[in-house]
Amino acid sequence: MKVLRFLSIPLVIGLLIVVGMFLNPPRQADRKEVAWGQADAGDPPKAGTAPKKDPVVATVNGEAIHESDLAVDLPKDSFGIASADIRDTRLRRMIETMTIRQFLATQKVQVPESEIDKEVQNLRKNPPTAGCACCRYQSLEQFMQANFLDLKELRGVIAADLGLQKYLLAQWEKECPPGEKRNKTLQEERPRLERWYVKASHIFFNVFQNPLFGGKPDEVRKSTAAKAQAAWKRLEAGTAFEALAKEVSEDAVSRPQGGELGCIMADTFGQEFARAATGLKNGEYSKPVESPWGYHIIRREAIGDNDLSNLLKSEFLDTKHAEVLNTIHANAKIEKPGQP
Repeated sequence: MKVLRFLSIPLVIGLLIVVGMFLNPPRQADRKEVAWGQADAGDPPKAGTAPKKDPVVATVNGEAIHESDLAVDLPKDSFGIASADIRDTRLRRMIETMTIRQFLATQKVQVPESEIDKEVQNLRKNPPTAGCACCRYQSLEQFMQANFLDLKELRGVIAADLGLQKYLLAQWEKECPPGEKRNKTLQEERPRLERWYVKASHIFFNVFQNPLFGGKPDEVRKSTAAKAQAAWKRLEAGTAFEALAKEVSEDAVSRPQGGELGCIMADTFGQEFARAATGLKNGEYSKPVESPWGYHIIRREAIGDNDLSNLLKSEFLDTKHAEVLNTIHANAKIEKPGQP
């Protein structure tokens, strides 16, 4: 289920969500505000400076990653996970983060430590999504353990995401400045945007992630459909949509906002959802609608000018994001000693 978001801070660690483990945060006294690209005691050591017992496993444009950088303990519930696979995943992620950091340094994009601190705290309050748009990890620590991230690496990933977002937003302002040009582009794109997107809220009942679904799919569908029907009857009896969503919706991401999804691609949750959502008038809600993930009661909202402008910006940023990463990857010189 893809809900359209630019990179999306609150992160969800959208940029580099892959596999770490939780470490205690550094003492506040140890932190200082550092512009990316400047020398710092916490910067990765350059190639050739590591002790012989800590070999270089890769260099990215001459900057070294050492074997010790990849070390991580396995969580207790990681039976069957090969440490070599974890090592390779961490290495790929570190290479990705390093190439972005180096690019941002050439563009003079600065990421203060205070901004990273703030985002870590945001992620503690609202942990990243867990595999789909409607589920969250129970905590940031659980996310970090599941993805073999320590706090140092997490902060690097956040810095890359924040820095790249700053760069891309500056490109948006440069290429589509406020005023006549932006307004003209918006009017030209309005028919397409209104055709592709809907602004909606939903009350969701999860079928696919029910632990019994694999063995008893029909039974799970039947019981979940009954819950959705009961919720719909409460709406018909006068219960406020937002209040009911906060009470019973099984979408952990939208539930705190009363089921609000914002502007999403009409087929985000499949064709049945799209047909139901686009068939509603603004302010109307549907009967329970089945999707591959469960049952939805959908309420459609009016798309305003600000919504359309944000959609246009999101599309620009998503496209530019892919272009920038492709350029970064194409220009990066990555060497792994002992490998061709």
